[in-house]
Amino acid sequence: MNLLIITAENFDNKESSGIYKKLLTQINAFSRAGFQVAYTYTRNGKIYLNEDSQETDLGRRGKLLGKIDVFNKIKSKVDLRKYQYFFLRYALSDFAFLSLLKKISRNKSKIVIEIPTYPYGNELKKGIKNRINLAMDIFYTKRLYLYVNIIATYSDDNKIWGIPVITLKNGYDFEPVSLKNHIHHDDQTLHMLAVANFGLWHGYERMIQGMGEYYAGGGKRKIVFHVVGEGAEGTKYKGIVKQYQLEKNVIFYGRKSGKELDELYDIADIGVCALGFHRVGVHRSSELKSREYAAKGLPIVAASNIDIFPDDFKYVLYVPRSDIPIDIEVLCAYCDSLYIDEGKEKVAEMIRNRAIGECDVTIFMQPVIDYYFGHLK
Repeated sequence: MNLLIITAENFDNKESSGIYKKLLTQINAFSRAGFQVAYTYTRNGKIYLNEDSQETDLGRRGKLLGKIDVFNKIKSKVDLRKYQYFFLRYALSDFAFLSLLKKISRNKSKIVIEIPTYPYGNELKKGIKNRINLAMDIFYTKRLYLYVNIIATYSDDNKIWGIPVITLKNGYDFEPVSLKNHIHHDDQTLHMLAVANFGLWHGYERMIQGMGEYYAGGGKRKIVFHVVGEGAEGTKYKGIVKQYQLEKNVIFYGRKSGKELDELYDIADIGVCALGFHRVGVHRSSELKSREYAAKGLPIVAASNIDIFPDDFKYVLYVPRSDIPIDIEVLCAYCDSLYIDEGKEKVAEMIRNRAIGECDVTIFMQPVIDYYFGHLK
């Protein structure tokens, strides 16, 4: 059973790429189910096919054509006839993508497209290039039903573009991730941690503004917001920090991984998930970072409901789905209440175990695997 995962993603920074980590969990899940998995990706301007742990250079990815180059080279240089199953990470539709799907479908292969975020239109309304790509996508999605069997996504839709939907929960490989070590602070400092590639939907300025208002209103408790990652919104965050004179309270680390990131997890009291999903029309979150926080045993603050936990789960604090600053008084009171009945180590274990039962790598791709095996009608 040969399966090809097709992605046009750039993995120049594999260690800190959430998408790359997700790809590895998908490969792991399919492999455990008995598939021989190959996959495509780009790195340092080149397109690669990885098959049997051997990389094949498919050529350069042009800066102008981008993913069009990727799809064209996969179509022309990969022997697609050897694969019975295809799993494609959606990167908007265009002529090249449709042409690739058409060629794949000639072999009666089972084709599943994964849409990481749906709906996604609000993410692409800024900038001329994005608007052009979105307009092209709207045009070509009308023909996807001719070639695609199933769409796998994380929304509650039954059909998208006339194609049946399988609902997934983002999975996570918990095995290599250890529980955090609990650093006992001498004072009452509250340490928050956010790890992300900053996009509009992360909304971390809400936390920074909340901290600014807290101190402007006479707040005395020391709050430290540890911010790991990079991205388009980073400059805005740093500007707000300067505006509120929070340089000692908000620390930007850039990209971190491995031991350095583990040390920040050990300090943290709570993990900060996206606070602005409402801006892109997402009200139920399947973000990978919620899994990573849970794997480390961290309580979470979020705006959109996290799909792997019940809405009243004690160890997630939900804040309003809006652009208003986060109420730091409420956040502090919540964190102080968590360990009245249970110790920190016990709470961490409960958070992790609950998440494992919902989205471990061994179960999260099962609906797609069942479809491939013909268990779903």
